[in-house]
Amino acid sequence: NANPSHVFLAGFGIGGTLAQWIGLRNPHRIAGVMSINGSFPKRPRSLVQWRRARNLPVLFQYGIDSLHCNMDHVCAALKTAHQAGLAYQFVQFDCGDELNSSMTTLADRFFMQIVQGQVPSRSWSAS
Repeated sequence: NANPSHVFLAGFGIGGTLAQWIGLRNPHRIAGVMSINGSFPKRPRSLVQWRRARNLPVLFQYGIDSLHCNMDHVCAALKTAHQAGLAYQFVQFDCGDELNSSMTTLADRFFMQIVQGQVPSRSWSAS
């Protein structure tokens, strides 16, 4: 019986992919999703709720040198998110497959904007 406005999903690598998949399949139960170096979910029926998922804020963070989420994965995610009209925000970091404090700071700002009832900013500084 959790309040959907207080439920957030976050993950790193395959956990980020899973967080996206769960959020896209259940957008009415999730307030926001953050994925770090997780590719867009390729599982069947990932976008079965795509119309409802258009209002789900998703922060897609990736390292430019990531092996988990390389540029082919990022381009595919950009294309799919654009075609489906999803509220994805993409932020690139100058790193590989590590988690750094800039990523967690950005995630904190993203989630706090949602909690405060604000639409998350579309422009982020990754520094």
